[in-house]
Amino acid sequence: MIALELYIAYNLTTDDTTRRKFARSYNRYSTLKASQEFPFLDWSIYLRQLSTYAPSDVQAKMKRNDFEFLIEEPTMLAKLDSYLSSGRYSARTIQKSPMEFDVSARRREPWSIIRPLPEWRALTSYDNQCASFTIGDLPYANARVFLDTMYPMRNDRIVFRQKFADFMESVLISFRSMVDHLSWMSIKSKEGAYSKIDDLTKNIAYPDFITDDKLLTQYYAALDIEPEVNSITFPLGILQQPFYDPNWPSSMNYGAMGVVVGHELTHGFDDQGIQWDGTGVLYEWMDSSSFASFEVGSHFF
Repeated sequence: MIALELYIAYNLTTDDTTRRKFARSYNRYSTLKASQEFPFLDWSIYLRQLSTYAPSDVQAKMKRNDFEFLIEEPTMLAKLDSYLSSGRYSARTIQKSPMEFDVSARRREPWSIIRPLPEWRALTSYDNQCASFTIGDLPYANARVFLDTMYPMRNDRIVFRQKFADFMESVLISFRSMVDHLSWMSIKSKEGAYSKIDDLTKNIAYPDFITDDKLLTQYYAALDIEPEVNSITFPLGILQQPFYDPNWPSSMNYGAMGVVVGHELTHGFDDQGIQWDGTGVLYEWMDSSSFASFEVGSHFF
């Protein structure tokens, strides 16, 4: 199994720079097509296992032979198919490989790796471990508890969110002004950049549904599949001192949280972000001359 893992690491791993080009990874396959090209994997069983906790209508769609999905590395998958088909490994050998830890080992493993650092202190108490797990596994339920603690009054929540919305809007306006002054970007490309800014979904502090007990309960009643969207999100947890305080002078808020907002915004316009338009469609909205200038400039950062 070590030899197999080494083969995958050295021969089936695409470099980071290449992986940042999303168009090459947009390879649509139906279940039937994938089964024909990569027969070493039982795609029907694989998709059925993936949809175990999905709503019944999603499960029905994923059982169809014409169900479509993306395979990001078909060339590498073909190489893996060839390698496994060579007779070096049996399915039983792979199945019996100790690929997973038991629960207690999984809980200890992350801390055992980092523990040698003198400044690190492992999480030992069960309440801290529980809080850590709920942040990752139950983010909205966790957010509701935090929200009720920080802003129990509805009016205080409204005022807080509006103040930050105004603050964030000023950063977006400043960014738009910076784009407007780029001499190397064509008018058409600037319009594409403006559209991305205008289409930006702004998620401030918390989603509204978590304040409704019924809706929050419904959310966790079944798996909810959400598509990737063009959005910018600032959880309530970071909208606290020392990053932000609605009663601080603007200079302090811009110097702290303004930097964070601007940084997150630029992700939509870096070498990965420019490959998508404002609605999440893989689309080259920047013309060739502007893109060439963008690539030249990107080498300096």
